[in-house]
Amino acid sequence: RIATGSSFHVKVQPWPDAHRRHVFRKGDGTGRRIREAIEKRRLMTVTDPETGEAYKPRPDGKAVVNGKEMDYKDFACPWTDRLDPDYPAMCLPYQNSLNPAPDVALLFNVPNANPQDRDGSFVTPDGTSLTCSDDIEHVTTARWIPGRCAVPSPGGNPGPICESYIEDCKFSTKKTRECKGEKCKEWQKKTRCDSEGHEACPSDYPKEIRAPFPESYPGTDPDDPAECKKGDAELQWLMCGIPCPEKFPMESGDFMGLGVAVIIFIVISALVGLSTLLCVKGEVTNFFVAGRSLPLPVIFATLGSQLFDSSTSLGNLDLGYAYHWWDGGAFPIGLGLSLILNGIFFAKPLNEMQLLTLPDLFRKRFGPFAEVLVSTITILSFLFLLAGNLVGCGKIVSFLFEMDSYVGIVISTVIIWGYSVTGGLLSVAYTDIIQAAIGWTGFFVGTIWIQNNMPNYVGVSAAYPLGDKPIFADGISDPDSYDPIPNAIVLNWATVIVLAFGNLMALDFQARCMAAKTPRVAKYGCLIAGIFTGFLGVMNTFNAGTVRALYGPSSPHAEFVASSCSADITIVGCFGAGGAPDTCNAIPVPGVPTCGEWKPDPYAALKMLTCSRPDCH
Repeated sequence: RIATGSSFHVKVQPWPDAHRRHVFRKGDGTGRRIREAIEKRRLMTVTDPETGEAYKPRPDGKAVVNGKEMDYKDFACPWTDRLDPDYPAMCLPYQNSLNPAPDVALLFNVPNANPQDRDGSFVTPDGTSLTCSDDIEHVTTARWIPGRCAVPSPGGNPGPICESYIEDCKFSTKKTRECKGEKCKEWQKKTRCDSEGHEACPSDYPKEIRAPFPESYPGTDPDDPAECKKGDAELQWLMCGIPCPEKFPMESGDFMGLGVAVIIFIVISALVGLSTLLCVKGEVTNFFVAGRSLPLPVIFATLGSQLFDSSTSLGNLDLGYAYHWWDGGAFPIGLGLSLILNGIFFAKPLNEMQLLTLPDLFRKRFGPFAEVLVSTITILSFLFLLAGNLVGCGKIVSFLFEMDSYVGIVISTVIIWGYSVTGGLLSVAYTDIIQAAIGWTGFFVGTIWIQNNMPNYVGVSAAYPLGDKPIFADGISDPDSYDPIPNAIVLNWATVIVLAFGNLMALDFQARCMAAKTPRVAKYGCLIAGIFTGFLGVMNTFNAGTVRALYGPSSPHAEFVASSCSADITIVGCFGAGGAPDTCNAIPVPGVPTCGEWKPDPYAALKMLTCSRPDCH
């Protein structure tokens, strides 16, 4: 408003990308936090622990990695004699292809040998001869620097080219595997020459010895290079210096005893479920709410079975294995809180209202339209829970009997549907007693044994140089704790909150509360089941660390997508045959793929729980 009292308006338009911009408020620390987050998203920043400056080789093996003090003096790399000492920090095995870094001698302060002189007569320090074949040349020509000869991978793999077993990538999508950004284009240009749009190759760095920076990875399928395939780990040894994955030691025939036990268990559960048909007697109340007759032990068992189902038992192991403890622990914590909240606030009044289904409540309060609306919403939401449980059942069946997972899901669905539709909630409740007694005992005793006899976190390795610990508290408090996976704190807290409050509308929980013999039974059944099975689920989550240790990124079974690095990567460790301090390096290598995206095994949890041969663990 100006002095005359009149007013004027200025037309203002926001920036086109305003929705993507960070809002800075003076003095609130936003800028500092963003800068810190960006710094953390550098893959690995290594400094000297005394000076804080860029890292240089140290005889004691100590370094500061991403702000954390690390000690690599005891780093064990039993295959060092197969790694080329000319390129220690790159951790590449002996092969007859030229190194992709033109100034390798300057980078690593080592003599620049000529790998092309190596053939089948070349012998590594441990007495291993190089393997030469057309297959090696064919595979390396497509995705790496062409070469016919290379040292075989240590372990059970017969040659330099790895056999791999896992189909899909877990942490990336086709879109993120495409390298189309400005930084990618810069490195693609730097590493290519003598082709359209690129300069001529200099004489000291010709096209033949270059490893072009990929336009997308993994590049296994020429027609769709961004699609993950089983062959992604073929060059895991040659490109990354990570030994080829070892095959799981048990075949399908070895699970015959377990398979028979599972079949017997399924048959007994089905017979118990079908026998409840005699108790239904055509009564709607018997079918939907078990005649409102379930005592406290049955309510405890059936509510606990819904909490500690296949999603919470196997699902939280899978999440904890692929990510970390909090990602798996969020499931039993959230569901346990939900039952406790339900017992405190809702179980008793819902039972007193003598309802048949949860939508009945909304019909009584708001009319038939609300009943139909709530029914539709709850059916759709329950389908997701049901799908998760059926996938878990189908996964077990398909693993034990070596069949397609979809076939296992169909078989599980038909059996469970058969006895559920026959006896209603009575059949489900009384089969839950058998399943809970066997399943809970197995998980409780098994967890105690596993935690006392097996490792419960991943150790340090060439593929996973930072290692693990049983729980990272940052997984529930720091949005960048699982970098580059975005905002772990939001994902984990969202899981806890959604399960804790969202399951208050869960059909399976509330149907059992309505079926309780008295309101008091409904209340205390929820409280006891929430505390006990929530605790059991949290216990079970620690087994995820064991799965990571046995089948995770540092294990002999680990598979990696070769050629999936960022453009600038820092390799740290003591590699090569020269010994410390000459081979202790932490050197940024631009544009050279020397690591890979880990591919978690979707059956890792079942392998840990079922493998019984001496060489399994």
